[in-house]
Amino acid sequence: MSKIKTILKTLRNDLSYRSAKRSILKNRKINKSKRVVFICQCESLWPKSEPVYLALKNKGIDCKLLVVEDLMSEKKEVSIFEKYNDDVVYYKNGIIDELNPKIVFYPRPYDHYLPKDVRTKNVVKKALIAYIPYYFYQRGGDNGLLKKTFSDRVCFYFADQKEAAEQYKNISAKGIKNGHLHCLEFGYPFFETIGKLFETSDLSKSAFIKNKEGLKILWTPRWEFEGENGGSNFLKYKDFIFDKFVNNKKYSFVFRPHPLLFDNFIKKGALSVEEKDSILNMLKESNNSNYDHSGDYLDTFMDCDILISDTSSMILEFASFGKPLLYCDSNDNEDSSSLWNEIIEKNYFIRNKEELIKCFDEVIKGENESKIQKRKMLSKEILDAHKNSAERIAEYIIKQLG
Repeated sequence: MSKIKTILKTLRNDLSYRSAKRSILKNRKINKSKRVVFICQCESLWPKSEPVYLALKNKGIDCKLLVVEDLMSEKKEVSIFEKYNDDVVYYKNGIIDELNPKIVFYPRPYDHYLPKDVRTKNVVKKALIAYIPYYFYQRGGDNGLLKKTFSDRVCFYFADQKEAAEQYKNISAKGIKNGHLHCLEFGYPFFETIGKLFETSDLSKSAFIKNKEGLKILWTPRWEFEGENGGSNFLKYKDFIFDKFVNNKKYSFVFRPHPLLFDNFIKKGALSVEEKDSILNMLKESNNSNYDHSGDYLDTFMDCDILISDTSSMILEFASFGKPLLYCDSNDNEDSSSLWNEIIEKNYFIRNKEELIKCFDEVIKGENESKIQKRKMLSKEILDAHKNSAERIAEYIIKQLG
């Protein structure tokens, strides 16, 4: 970046910071609303905030789910939010003024996916902003997911772990020091949801709907054709994986790509619409395979035997199940967190097709018992570390409502 651009960016960030600070202090003083609004857009992210919503509702707090259409994701016949219809409000221009919230939770740090009047730049003038990271911290380079302008508007940042807290504190050090921004380390509520799933063992929403007696294989390739946060291995392994698993009676196979994969690959010219249609038709007509683009994937995780995945927040979530992971190298392994390194060490690191074949064969023929036990211990450690996190966040939010 040129010196002039760097200076201009610094000036814009400073102006944004000062504007956000004024708004936050003003809202602290004059906003007397007792309502909490959760912005709901990408359905697969809702489980990250849902435990907090439920904890607040259980304590009698007025909550609304503001559903905003996600133009980048495929349309679904059934919405994940339907079970909470009494609290659901659909976006329309001016909806924030109509709802008049005291606190607004955002599902991800990307304003550009939202209508202008629901972006943090405008909402910070009317309510206090809270954020629970959708992407469980993996590495230092993940700073790019949290832009300074967004970070400086987040009054309540609920960090999923220590490293994520340090990132936020570094990005918004001035606001933290001045006392109008707050970084809270209460744990990650999503792991509570996973813990409850172990208790209920309800697999009614599992995507493994064909050949259920076969070994259950889930593949979750990344969406970026080429990206600084890790590229996709979809093109690299698609022929091998589809040939091996689709219509193979030994397996039940689920293909769950990132919601943006097809759209992005087609835009980049790496995949044609016809090729996409051919893949989906092949899976639809198969006797053992399914294409999953539903909003809820936890039942599928619980039902799954082996996960094959590129870099994804799902990997750290999947680690809490204690099942084998075949991680396909996405060239983003520098400055990784200690937890990430621990997960990879207890699973399988794949760099090419030969290693994928070798590691897969090792898993199905019988793993080293030590590796299995280490994964189970890690699973317990993760779930225990985040118990009651939703309750802690809810109690804190109630205090802020006054």
